[in-house]
Amino acid sequence: MKKITQFHMRITGFLMFALLCMLCLFDVKAEATETKTYGKYQYCYNEEYDGIEIVKYKGKAKTVKVPKEIEGIPVKVIGDRAFEDKKTITKVVLPESVLVIGEESFDGCKKLKKINLPKKLQILGEDAFKACVKLASIELPKTLS
Repeated sequence: MKKITQFHMRITGFLMFALLCMLCLFDVKAEATETKTYGKYQYCYNEEYDGIEIVKYKGKAKTVKVPKEIEGIPVKVIGDRAFEDKKTITKVVLPESVLVIGEESFDGCKKLKKINLPKKLQILGEDAFKACVKLASIELPKTLS
């Protein structure tokens, strides 16, 4: 009887430890993807690209200069629909650190006339510039796959 009790106590202790470890891992993950605000930008840390992802732009400027870093971490992703329907934007300046422009990122930016695409851009999402009726031309970098 004594051996069974010790065995059950060890198993229970191990299970409690494993559960505690799993809870800690989920808490770290939640903090890593938390959305924060920097000026007129909402952003989060993107683990896949080891950098900042701009999630949403809340401003009304005509010329938007995306910061090259936030909190000392490079901006690498412009998220899906991040600038969607920003009807005042005429020009966007992206830092060279940006590797990804998400789907429909600038959809509906009807006055957008000019945007630079970084030389190291790897992904240009589907319909990124849909309904950008004033955007007459754009130079695609050689790095796009």
